[in-house]
Amino acid sequence: MRKGNPVRISIMLCLFVTATVSASQTATKPYAQVIVDEMVLRNPGLAMLSIAISDAATTSTKVIASTDTSAVGMTDTDGSSGTMANIANQRCKAVVPLQDVGGAAIGSFEAELKGAGASTKAACLEQATGLRNDLA
Repeated sequence: MRKGNPVRISIMLCLFVTATVSASQTATKPYAQVIVDEMVLRNPGLAMLSIAISDAATTSTKVIASTDTSAVGMTDTDGSSGTMANIANQRCKAVVPLQDVGGAAIGSFEAELKGAGASTKAACLEQATGLRNDLA
């Protein structure tokens, strides 16, 4: 029986393990979900974030990424711009339009803020707009 070179076997084993680990860590999330996840990690004042895109074929808006994973794929029922404040609980929700390079609305960006960012409707809208602009 022929014995293999131990160095070669070690190298092949390392390559196999590396390929297996890399394959298991391949992003299975849509890029929009990766953006949402990273944005929430970088902004502790965010309680909820979702991105919805207009579907030209059905004239509806579908959630493509959200901190609430059960909402992904659902029709967005709150796609209109504006803010709702719950100042007593130091929370607010702002919905701002997503726009393409030409300025046409292509969806919505919804953020629920907590703490200082939720102190007034104007502060909430300003912060949500800033977060949306960070996508560009």
